[in-house]
Amino acid sequence: IDNKSYLYEELEGFIKQKRNRNRINVYAYFKNQDTSDTLWHNRFIRKYVAEEPNILDEELVRSTSLEMEDFLRNKRGFYNARVEYKLIYHPRFREIGVDYLVYAGKRHRIRSVQFYAEDSILNSLMQNAKDESFLVEGDPVSSLSYEYERTRLTNLFQNNGYSQFIPNYIELTGDSSNYQVDLKINVLNVNPEVGHPRFTTGKINVFTDFNPGKASDSTATETIDSLQFIRRFINYLVKPEVISSKISFKQGELTNKYKQQETYNRLSQLSPYKFVMIRPSIDSSDLQKINYDLILVPKPKLWEIEYGLELNYTTFNQNDQLFGFGGNISIENNNLFGGAERYVSSLSANSDIRYLDLYEIFITNSNSIFIPKPINWHKYSAFYPVFRLALPRQYTRFKQYAQTRTSLNAYYHSLAETFDILTVNTSLGYQYRPGEQTLVYLDQFTIDYHTATIYDTTLFNEPYIKNSLSPYLLTGFLFDDLTIAITSNTKYRKFSWNISAGIEFSGLEVFLFNKLYNQISGDQDYWTLKLNDGTKLAKYFKTQFEYRNRLAFSSQSSLASRLFIGFGIPYGDNSILPYSKQFYAGGTQSIRAWPTRGLGPGGHEDVILSEDQVAFQKGDIKLEANIEYRFDLPWYFEGAIFVDAGNIWLYNEDENLKDARFTKNFYKQIAVGPGYGLRLNFGFLIVRFDIGYKWRMPYIVEETNSYWVGRSNYLRDPNLTFGLDYSF
Repeated sequence: IDNKSYLYEELEGFIKQKRNRNRINVYAYFKNQDTSDTLWHNRFIRKYVAEEPNILDEELVRSTSLEMEDFLRNKRGFYNARVEYKLIYHPRFREIGVDYLVYAGKRHRIRSVQFYAEDSILNSLMQNAKDESFLVEGDPVSSLSYEYERTRLTNLFQNNGYSQFIPNYIELTGDSSNYQVDLKINVLNVNPEVGHPRFTTGKINVFTDFNPGKASDSTATETIDSLQFIRRFINYLVKPEVISSKISFKQGELTNKYKQQETYNRLSQLSPYKFVMIRPSIDSSDLQKINYDLILVPKPKLWEIEYGLELNYTTFNQNDQLFGFGGNISIENNNLFGGAERYVSSLSANSDIRYLDLYEIFITNSNSIFIPKPINWHKYSAFYPVFRLALPRQYTRFKQYAQTRTSLNAYYHSLAETFDILTVNTSLGYQYRPGEQTLVYLDQFTIDYHTATIYDTTLFNEPYIKNSLSPYLLTGFLFDDLTIAITSNTKYRKFSWNISAGIEFSGLEVFLFNKLYNQISGDQDYWTLKLNDGTKLAKYFKTQFEYRNRLAFSSQSSLASRLFIGFGIPYGDNSILPYSKQFYAGGTQSIRAWPTRGLGPGGHEDVILSEDQVAFQKGDIKLEANIEYRFDLPWYFEGAIFVDAGNIWLYNEDENLKDARFTKNFYKQIAVGPGYGLRLNFGFLIVRFDIGYKWRMPYIVEETNSYWVGRSNYLRDPNLTFGLDYSF
C-alpha cells in the first residue's frame, strides 16, 4: 500500500472512542465522586486530575468500522475493502480493547485519462496543461487526487479570465475492468448554448487607510500608475509607490486568481496593516470587466512593546549549583519612514548566580530595520549569478517577497570575573520564504568586532583559549552567511520534522585579494591590521546542520530526537575560530549530564575539578545526538527518559591539550549521558526539570580503565537542570 502510514493516520481519525489517558486518572474519578466533599485537595483532584472512564459502546465501534470501510472504498480506491473489529478483554484491569482489522484488498489503478471541454478555449487551455494533472496513469484511484485535479483545473481557468468558473462544472466518469480504470474529465458549459464568460480587469481602487466604522470618510482621491488611491488622512500612511509595487495585476489584463492571491500576500507583508481584503465587483457599464477594491486596514498602534522572562538551573556537582534568570523587552515601530519599514529594538539580559554571587552575565542589544523589498545591493552577492541563472523562478519570487534587513547589535558576556567579551556587529541581509515550509536568511555584508578582557590569566593555561579570546575583526563584504530552515508538511500528524542548515565565511574577500596580490608581487605575507591591541582579521569557514523530529505513538506518548553537526575551519594565518563563534556542549539545551561548556574538547579531561574553577571549554567542531521518550502523567505533568551523546573538538592540534583535535578516532571520545525528567505543561508554558548522569566519558576513566564509568558509578554525580520549554 502506498503511503501506508498516512492511510493509518486517516483511518485513526474515524475512531469515536478513545482510551483514557491514565488509569490513575480513572481511579481518582471513582475515589472522588462525592461532590459534597469540600476539602480543597479533593476538589483539586476532581477538577484537574480525575477523568471519567470511557465506557465501551459497541454501536460506536461498529459505526467506526463502517465509516472506515466507506472511506476506503469511495475515497481511496479500495473498492473491495472490509473492516472488522475485535474486542479484547483485560479482566485484570477491567478494560476492553478494540482492534480494527482492515482487509484492504487490491487497489484500483488508473489505466488512462482523457480531457474534454465543450468550450473550445477551455479545452485548449486544458489540453496544453494536461501534463500537470494529478491523475497519472498507473497511480491508485483516489478521490483526494480527483479533488486536487478539480482544484488545479479551476485555478487554471480562473487564472485565464474565467473568474466565475467553479468546480461544479467539472465532471468525472470512468469505466473499470481487471482493477484498471479509464477516466474521463468533462468540463461542462453553463448551459448547452452558452459558454463560460471571460473577464478583464477594470478599475483598481486602493483604500490606503480604511476604517470599517467610517467607510465613507475619505478626504482625497489620486490616480497613480492606473491605480486610484483613496485616503482618509491628509498624508498617506504608506507611500503609494510602495503599495503599487506590491500589486501584481493591472488594468486591461485578463483576470488572474494567482496574481490576486500574490497581491494579497505581498500587501499582507506590509507591517502597518492589520489585515487586507480584495473585493471584486462586475462593472455595471461593461459586464465583461471586473473592478477591484483593495482595502487596507491599519493597525491601531504604530508602536508595540513585548517582554518576557526566562529561568534555568543546573548543577556542576553535588555541592555546586547554578541558578539563572533573565528578561527581555522589545519595542517595534511598524512604519518608521512611511514606506512600511519595520524597526525593532530589543534588549535582553540573563545572569547566572553561584554561591549568591553573579557567575555569568549576558547582555544583548539589537536594532534592526526591515524594508519590504530587496535593495539592489544583492546583485553584488557571490550567489547572485547562480541564483538568477540557475533558479530564475526563485529569483523572481525573491524580488517579490524578500525583505531587506539592516542591523546594529551589541553583545556583552562576562564569566565569573575571569573574562569579558564585547561584540559589536553591523550587517545587511535579506529574509524570504521560497515556499510555505521554507525560510531563508542571507547576510551579505557584515562587520563584527570582538574584543575580550582577561582578568584571571591563571585559569587559561591552554593557549587555544587565549588565542580564541584575542581581538578579532570579522568581515563579509560580498557574502557572510546563509541559513535555510525547512519544516515538514503539517498534514502528517504522527511524524513531524524540521531542518536547519547554514554556512558562514569571514575574511574570504580579504584572503582572496591578499592571495592575488601575493601572486603578482611575489610576497608571502598575510595582511594584518596595524592596531595596538593586536586585533586579527578573522578568517574561517563555518557550517552547521540540525535535524529534529517527533514521532507520536499516541496522544499520550511520543519519541523526539535531534542530530547536530557543526564544524569550523580556520584558514590563512588563523589557527582557531574566535571564541564567540565556537561550539560548546553541555547544559540544559545540550548534553544534560554535563554543565554548560563543561565537556571537551575531545579527550581533554574535565577542568571543573574544584568549586573555584570555571567552565569555558569550546571547540571548532561539534557532534551531538539526543533522543527522548515523552509520556503523559496525571494532571499537567509529563515524564521523559532521554539519552544525550556528543562532544566538541579542535580543528588544529594543540600541544597543551592532549587528544583535543578531531581525528578518525573521534567516535571513541563521544560522551554519553542518559537521564530522566519531569515537565509541567500548561500549554502556553512548559516548565522542565531534567537529571542527567555521566555514563561514558570522552577519556579513559582511571578507575575502570575504559571510557565507561562502571555500573557502580552510573548514578553518581547527577546533573540537575531546570528550564522553560522542551530542550529540542
